[in-house]
Amino acid sequence: MRLLEVLYSFRVGGSETVGLELAASLKNRGVDVTCASLEGPNGPLVERCRLYGIPVVDLEIPTTSFLGRNGLSLRVMRNLRSLRLDVLHMHHSVAMNKLVLAARTAGIPRIVMTEHSTKPLDTEALARWRFRALRPLTSLITVVDPSIRDWFVSQLRCPADAIRVIQNGINVANWHRRDRPECRQALGIADQVVFVFVGRLERVKRVPELIQAFLNVVERSGTNAMLLVVGGGSESAACADVVAARRGAAHVKLVGEQQDVRPYLAAGDAFVMNSSSEGMPRALLEAMYVGLACVAPDVGGIKDVLSGRGWVFDALSSHSLEAAITAVAAGGAEVQSRCQRASTYVAEHFDQDVTTRAYLECFGTR
Repeated sequence: MRLLEVLYSFRVGGSETVGLELAASLKNRGVDVTCASLEGPNGPLVERCRLYGIPVVDLEIPTTSFLGRNGLSLRVMRNLRSLRLDVLHMHHSVAMNKLVLAARTAGIPRIVMTEHSTKPLDTEALARWRFRALRPLTSLITVVDPSIRDWFVSQLRCPADAIRVIQNGINVANWHRRDRPECRQALGIADQVVFVFVGRLERVKRVPELIQAFLNVVERSGTNAMLLVVGGGSESAACADVVAARRGAAHVKLVGEQQDVRPYLAAGDAFVMNSSSEGMPRALLEAMYVGLACVAPDVGGIKDVLSGRGWVFDALSSHSLEAAITAVAAGGAEVQSRCQRASTYVAEHFDQDVTTRAYLECFGTR
């Protein structure tokens, strides 16, 4: 089977990592996998593709032509046809808008789109219209959490049998904290309680507000704590401005985009995120598995996986977020108990092999 895995970009991000790790797992099962991205063949994850032995192609998706960037491109159609694909697998509805017409014209038999959240479909009327018009051209839509499927059925009037839930999986063998002392030493961390955020610094992640809330807790309680912000994006400058304005340099480190985030999770004690919208964030699953105390908002499927295993706060409520951070920073037996339950839960329910087998069924093979 010849399959093209189309990521949103080759920058480090949740859905990008999901797609790339799936591609590697498929390759290990004998699938002839190639990778591309909507933003072209550049970015730090290109090197990871090379390490996995996965070729990267440029689909040459137009960026200036209105018709071209909305799926009407002979060049993209020809590039897809030249790959002689059996399956096109793409991530996010924006990819469907850019590729599904060209893919159908190129004669690709199986076209699958995976959605990771309801953004931007829940905020943009045009995006919803395009989704309804183009969805029938796909073979199947998969989503990473039941909450997204339910939203598609109720809000977009999708037939339930056209949507399949395949939860994100992680390769647990790659995630551990056995080198925790070395990782902390490399970051200059002594006896501080370390919170870690991993993800893109984009508006939907609300990282400047997260930094504000964290510093409020530190200043109010005097807790000897640090926040590591691992990621890059359009909100990087805003995050730096918050740190500078609050004199938080001793308590917040902006370490930028990192290809390998495991050492930062290994150095941490807790994981925290503050998104306004999520499906099932892979970074959260990774943090749960390695045993961090996890703090996350009640959006998407987060409450279901963290209930009794972490701390869920009211989305967009700084007071609720600060209360959760305070509880975790205090430590104690309850924190350790929830961490252990979280790690066991992820190991039992989010295995990459299970996820890969589910996608193979969607692609028409077992």
